[in-house]
Formats: sequence, structure tokens, C-alpha cells
Amino acid sequence: MIQISVNDEPLEFTVEQEKTIGELLGEVETFCNKNGHAVFKIIVDNAEMTAEQLDELFAKSVSGTENIRLFTASGADIKMHILELGLQLQQDAKDLQDVSVKMQTGDDSSVIALLEKISMRIKKLIEFLSLETISQIGADTELYGSTIIAEQKKITDFLKEIAQAFAEKDIITVSDLCEYELSPLLKNLGEGLASL
Repeated sequence: MIQISVNDEPLEFTVEQEKTIGELLGEVETFCNKNGHAVFKIIVDNAEMTAEQLDELFAKSVSGTENIRLFTASGADIKMHILELGLQLQQDAKDLQDVSVKMQTGDDSSVIALLEKISMRIKKLIEFLSLETISQIGADTELYGSTIIAEQKKITDFLKEIAQAFAEKDIITVSDLCEYELSPLLKNLGEGLASL
């Protein structure tokens, strides 16, 4: 029989008319939302589900034997995570100021690690923005005359340009984009997120 826990607390439930795991989890999510929480992570048989894997999971019959662990967060929790991301992005903006020195001394690996960290933070931000119904902070939330999603797009575009410059071994362009373009954008976004 399928087992479901929410925040590692076993959930007692009775399958009524639900035929698929998606229908069943939809009921659980509706209950969580009504209580001011959103599901932000799903683990099935000790493997965290990616967005691509969820469609397959949701189509499965409820007669399976999966062990499903759901993790939820309240609106306040999500806001706190967004504030923390804002502070981290501000630090990343400062760290980008040292890119030219690192590139000139052949320390490309630490620059790549920093850019990967920034990319992961932006991805995490997008995940949190998808929980707008709980946190009241979404992609269209305004920051300094722009929206979070517009700023995110600019950052993502610069990350792509930086990756291209890395591929071309153009350390001057990498340094300039990091220090003069990406750093101010991250600082702005970070300050805006931290002020929400």
C-alpha cells in the first residue's frame, strides 16, 4: 500500500475516488494550501523528484507501494528563504568584484564555482516564486520599478553570455560581465528580496 508522510509525519488517509497518485496528492496539497502551507519537495522511495519525474509519478495508480514524503513550508518560511537568498545574492555580488584578479591568476575554477552557485540560487528563487499563493511573493512582484522575473531574466542572460565568453577563453569579457553587469544586478535583486 502507498505510504504518505508530510514533514516526516505519517499521514493517515483513505483512498476514496482517487485513482492516481496525482489525484491523491492533489487532495493533500489542497488541504495544505487551506492551512497556509505549500508542498515544495516530494521524495519517493528516497529519491527527490524532479519536475520531469512528477508527471510520471502523478499518472501512477494509487494501488502502488511507493513511500512518498512531502515537505511543506508556510508563507512565512518561504519569505524567510527568499530573504536569505537576497542576502546571499548580495554577498555573491561582492564576490564577483574579485573575478578579474582570479581570472588573471588562473583561478578559473573558483569563478566557475561562484557562477554555478549563483545559478543555483536563481533556480531556487524561481522555485520559491512558484509558491506565490502561500507567500504572496511572485514573479511579478515589483522591486525598484522592475519585477523579480525581469531581473531574473537579465541575470540569466548575463550568465549565458559569461558561459559563452568562458568557452571562448575570453577572460576580459568574463571579468567585465561579472564585475560591471552581473554584480550590480545581483546586488539590486538581493537588496530588493531582502527588503520584502
